[in-house]
Amino acid sequence: MRPIFYDRFSTGCKNARRVLERITRNFTTINVRKTPVLKKDLLQLLRRFKKASVKAGPSIREVDVATADDATLLQMFLGRDGDRMRAPVLASGETIFAGSDESLFRSMLKR
Repeated sequence: MRPIFYDRFSTGCKNARRVLERITRNFTTINVRKTPVLKKDLLQLLRRFKKASVKAGPSIREVDVATADDATLLQMFLGRDGDRMRAPVLASGETIFAGSDESLFRSMLKR
């Protein structure tokens, strides 16, 4: 199962879940309010992946996790409070992605 980290009060997270449900039912949800991924644990989670991507406005930024510095990864994946992982975040295969983008979700789920 692929996890999606979400906040049930976030419109962006609700949209991401709807997109995923159109693509597949093979995912599990993790509510970041009930099970937060704190800053101290975030880098350990991110370092399990080869690629990290984030949607920033209309563009998508992708980095190689092995060569990215800690500050870059934290900037990409920390939420507004600066202490918890942002949501939505989809983890699939070798990639972890922050944000919601249907075409990227589809390509991630094909791998």
